[in-house]
Amino acid sequence: IPDGEIRHDQIDSFTIYNGYRKFEKIKNEYDFELNLAAEFQNTFLPKKQFLKELSGINSDFVFIPLVKVSGDFIDISKLDDGMYGFFISDISGHGVAAALISSMLKVFFSLYAKDVLSPQLLFNMLNSEFFQYLNSGEYFTSFYGIYFEEEKKFVYTNANHPSPLLLRAD
Repeated sequence: IPDGEIRHDQIDSFTIYNGYRKFEKIKNEYDFELNLAAEFQNTFLPKKQFLKELSGINSDFVFIPLVKVSGDFIDISKLDDGMYGFFISDISGHGVAAALISSMLKVFFSLYAKDVLSPQLLFNMLNSEFFQYLNSGEYFTSFYGIYFEEEKKFVYTNANHPSPLLLRAD
């Protein structure tokens, strides 16, 4: 309320209470939607049971977003018999907008990953396809590697993302 329009002695407790109730309703709706978005984002994460079924490797991850939803995500997928893809990405920013962009990137990744067995070529494709949707200065960093079980070979590319840890059992 601009200064001078309403004197403080004109605001009664009923007006304040109604304003508070409206604010509380909006906040509760926002919290409900944010919790749904967090649940949806968690459906994109690899299932722990799936990780136990991988042959030739042990893999795990921890996902703790800074806020309820974020632009971070990880994907571990079976590409073919004895071939596994490991994708880690982070969209700039935090919150709902970053989570929405992250979801879009996950869909693009899922569309191409099984058909493109070169991490570098996949990143080139993702960059050219996805770049048209980033128009407000957003960017993403990513790491993608493919493990070939038979050859015991790991091929990867890194697009300005911190390197993940690779621990060898021997």
